[in-house]
Amino acid sequence: MRAPPNLHLTPIEPSEELELQAGAVEAPPPPQILASWQAPTALDVLSVFRHRNYRLFFIGQIVSLTGNWITNVAQGWLVYALTRSPLMLGAVTFAGQAPPTNLIVEKERLG
Repeated sequence: MRAPPNLHLTPIEPSEELELQAGAVEAPPPPQILASWQAPTALDVLSVFRHRNYRLFFIGQIVSLTGNWITNVAQGWLVYALTRSPLMLGAVTFAGQAPPTNLIVEKERLG
């Protein structure tokens, strides 16, 4: 591969100092931060619930996800009850997942 005409490449001669460093196998010392890290306790994890906005968000997510699960089960149940076809049940379940997949593809294509 040729270099562009405005780029001038000059060879670099390796120095003895660099060769000695390249031959060294000694690893750098570990960071001191990791030595003082402790796993969070249960009280630390639950401390986020002291904030009212986070409690509201968390409860809203539980209600929303529960509704989504109920809807998915009811939809599958209805499709299978009406058609008695595992193929249709699979097709409807797959089609329910296609819109989020389509949005991900669009985001990657546009972004």
